Amino acid sequence: MLRIGLSAAEYNIHRITIHLPESQTGKEFTRDGVSSFYKGHEMLEMIQRAALALGLTNYTAEAERRGKDIYLTSIRPDEPGEVPEEKTVPKNSVTFGADAEYMIFGTGTERPKAVQINSGRAEADTDDALIRKGYNFYKPVFELRPSPASSGEELHSNLLSLYSKAVRQAGLISAEIRGGANPFGRFMLGGHFHFGSLQPSFRKTKELDAFLAIPWALTENRQEAGRRKSTWGCLGNVRSNRFGGFEYRTLSSWAGKIPGARPLFTYMAWLVKQGNLPSPEIPDRILAAFAEDDREELLQYTEEVFIKLLQTFRGEGDRAAITGFKNYIKRNMSGF
Repeated sequence: MLRIGLSAAEYNIHRITIHLPESQTGKEFTRDGVSSFYKGHEMLEMIQRAALALGLTNYTAEAERRGKDIYLTSIRPDEPGEVPEEKTVPKNSVTFGADAEYMIFGTGTERPKAVQINSGRAEADTDDALIRKGYNFYKPVFELRPSPASSGEELHSNLLSLYSKAVRQAGLISAEIRGGANPFGRFMLGGHFHFGSLQPSFRKTKELDAFLAIPWALTENRQEAGRRKSTWGCLGNVRSNRFGGFEYRTLSSWAGKIPGARPLFTYMAWLVKQGNLPSPEIPDRILAAFAEDDREELLQYTEEVFIKLLQTFRGEGDRAAITGFKNYIKRNMSGF
């Protein structure tokens, strides 16, 4: 068993305390130090998501890991103090990155291909997920990792080059690449966006949940989406990064949709740069609809979101980004 205590203001960590089974007292660790413990980062992120959901700006909480399972054991508000200061970041200083997870399947088959660990260059493009065959371990999940970009369009171009290369390489072995939420077994795939020089905040996370993740849910494979939402696909899935920014991890993998997904990237970049978006508070009925994958409720909410955004922003570039994403969602809706 592992027990972690966290005292923080939003994503600004004041103190991390780890209690080991053999120790009577806790020991303080840095965020990087937590990575040496199995599921340490996941425990911190669970606490932060709970504080976000409860609206706690300053909080102290504890989580426990028992085997592979993580539990939130306590959380309470702290007295106001050391509230993270919102920093005004010039729009042109934000950088955009991504990693899109995918699997490779033989054409016409439903069994994924995998790379044996310690087997050479190909392993550099894999995720940490493992499968075991006899005495050997293999990696079945791959990632597209583009160079950082200064715009959504540039990020899409970088990804398109990597995607085209991956498709060509798969074709040489009569295979194809697949993204999605859960294309096989226990493997949940994500399409993660990275933001550099943009301080994470509960407000920005709520904006990404309300204005990006919920509309995107309408495009997901219905059967796969429900399984991922109970793990990595939950709302508010954020991880701080080493570039003075954060990673938004709620979306399922869009790896297989990259050729036609330029509106997604344009809108995503537009969204995170906005400082005057409408309130991102999500009604309880929509939170329930997201968890239960109620597409009718999510569609109605999404239509309301786009109306609200178009009423707020009148500039030509703003409206082009919003309308482009709106039309993209409409063209790619699934499960109706």
